[in-house]
Amino acid sequence: MHSHLDWSHGNRFPVLPLFQIYPGLLFELLDLPPHLAQNYRFSSVEVKQLAFRIDGIFLPQQDGDPLFFVEVQFQRDERLYARLFAEIFSICLDTSSQAIGLR
Repeated sequence: MHSHLDWSHGNRFPVLPLFQIYPGLLFELLDLPPHLAQNYRFSSVEVKQLAFRIDGIFLPQQDGDPLFFVEVQFQRDERLYARLFAEIFSICLDTSSQAIGLR
């Protein structure tokens, strides 16, 4: 592990630095070629009014490429899918979503 990783959020794994250091990891986990990461800009997004935080988003640099949301769980969460979809839909509804490239 790199010593500059921030563990200040309790026992939550610092996903943002992990994907910043090696963005191809997402694509490897999805069994896709890691070089696809070259076509994306990774960012962490917070929806202010609801204070949802998604671990990260891979934003495509070219129109037509898919958008990837990243959420890492190391413990059982019965509401994971409901929470994740609420976060994603909130971002899509947020007027600032166009500023991060969501259309």
